[in-house]
Amino acid sequence: MKDSGVSPIIATILLVAITVVLAAVLYVMVSGFTHSPGAVNSAGLTEAQNSANNFTVTITSVSASNIAIGNLRLVVNGTSYAISSSVAAGSVIKLESTGGITVYFGVLGGNSGTYLQTGDFFYILGSGLTGMTVTLYSGGSQLGSTTL
Repeated sequence: MKDSGVSPIIATILLVAITVVLAAVLYVMVSGFTHSPGAVNSAGLTEAQNSANNFTVTITSVSASNIAIGNLRLVVNGTSYAISSSVAAGSVIKLESTGGITVYFGVLGGNSGTYLQTGDFFYILGSGLTGMTVTLYSGGSQLGSTTL
């Protein structure tokens, strides 16, 4: 009677092929868990004190060209000031006056007025502003923050 079975060469080839397939399946499974989240929008903010009760916060950089002005919200020391629509280029609008603080938003001339761009700015007027935190949001996402 003759012994029959898989030759050692065929067995080795099969083991290597199975190992390669398992490694590929493992790679595909693990790579699905390591993807970074989507890009996060951000904006650079710079503050300048114009007088004792007057600050300007200027947008110095914007990470995306589609951050709608109508979705912006500025939070000054915990109080929220929302922009509800686009703003004409070259204009300044009053957002709100709350707790002795008045906030204006301005669009630099030449900017679209629909999307946030470098050069757009906020005027913040009121007493005791020095040391307050100013944070800019788009929807629920923080874009940037600075301290007056």
